[in-house]
Amino acid sequence: MKVLGISGDTLWILNASFVVNLSVIGPALILPDLDGDGVGDFLIFFTPNQVSSVSKLILRLLSGRIGDPIGQEVYHNVTENFGSLSPLIHITNTGAYYILFIEGTVQGVALKDIYLQATGMSLTADKLNADVLKSDSEWEKKTDPASKMIQIHNSRTAKYLQAVHVQGKNAGKLLISTEDRVELLDGQNLQTQWLHNISQMQGAPVSGYFNADDVFDFLIEDFIEKNRKKVTIVDGENGKILWEEDLICRKNCPKPSSINTVSQTAFLFWGELPTQANGSMPEDLTENRHYLYMVHPSHPYIILELKNTTENVLSFTTALFERSRHACNVLLLGQPVGSRQGPLTVIKQKLKEAISLSTVRRLNKGHDVFSDAEIKEYFYRIRYSD
Repeated sequence: MKVLGISGDTLWILNASFVVNLSVIGPALILPDLDGDGVGDFLIFFTPNQVSSVSKLILRLLSGRIGDPIGQEVYHNVTENFGSLSPLIHITNTGAYYILFIEGTVQGVALKDIYLQATGMSLTADKLNADVLKSDSEWEKKTDPASKMIQIHNSRTAKYLQAVHVQGKNAGKLLISTEDRVELLDGQNLQTQWLHNISQMQGAPVSGYFNADDVFDFLIEDFIEKNRKKVTIVDGENGKILWEEDLICRKNCPKPSSINTVSQTAFLFWGELPTQANGSMPEDLTENRHYLYMVHPSHPYIILELKNTTENVLSFTTALFERSRHACNVLLLGQPVGSRQGPLTVIKQKLKEAISLSTVRRLNKGHDVFSDAEIKEYFYRIRYSD
């Protein structure tokens, strides 16, 4: 389904006959205009519902204007079970479009090759967008001539694939998270820039600016032992640790988030800070209580405890609803995954309101000369940006 962003009106719905016995995996990718109608198009990934020793990844191009398929399905044989497909569209420094995704290893295929296989049309067709025709000799040398695939990263435990914008460069960087490390690659030559070893990845890293070099840094959550995790912010320039803290971590702990301020970024994450009251580990870990914390590089030796809840948080994010002012935490509450069905509830709380009700927690790694009231006032006056 495609809807109009302003009004929410439905523009078209994909004809169900095109996806019989297929399951959608991963989000749709927004592409440049392929069919010359002036509207950007889409790429959707499917797998067959039936189970076999050799499955297929099915790629389907759709018209962004009317939702009709562009050409035929494109098939790719796979032998791996899909976890997180993490598809993304990647543009090299020469302007060549590639579709990257995880299928065991991290792989890629040129958008022009997908288009050619789907339509059988010549790449010199008059109505084909000239941007799609662009090639990159460096990437073509690495492409398998039979499968048309390029291997981006050879680890078979890749879990997350993320694009990292770099000012002035099409290719930027690629952040790849496996079971035991996070690795940053140059988006053009695919060489490793740095890697950060971990014990067990909890979720996709969250980007933001913790230091003042205008390079994205990353918050990484790592399970270091049962019921404990390490929250680490690493320097996006060199992979060095900028900030870290160990937390108690209960089952179904929500994922972290971040929101940009006019200078740098506020990072938000869940867990429970060990204190003298609970010792290194609370006695009752069966209680489904999660604490939401906020850290900002202006006061790295303190964190704000914004909220604690015993409700099951299915999804969490922090978003800007009104430019530079109206930042909110948004929580989706409901039954745990795998339990019986129940109602879903969306809660929105202004970040300023959460800060006014927060508790200042001082870490044992440094000294902040400001009082609790002064720190809360500073955080309350922070202005946010998109």
